[in-house]
Amino acid sequence: CVKEAKLILLHLVSEAEARWGGGTGEIKFSEVASRLYEKLPQAARYVLSTKTIALLIENAVAQMKTILTEK
Repeated sequence: CVKEAKLILLHLVSEAEARWGGGTGEIKFSEVASRLYEKLPQAARYVLSTKTIALLIENAVAQMKTILTEK
């Protein structure tokens, strides 16, 4: 489940980056967070705090940057 969530987040972060580009961190974060909540099961929405979601998004951004620098 965690592995799937990380893949979903990586996909969402990549889409937001492609859509909004650089210098729009707050917009991208907001979009990714809301889209993640839409995809989460109802129970997970209550369990995951905003802080946890933020950390997961930050990790996905770091992973995306690593992947992009390897290419």
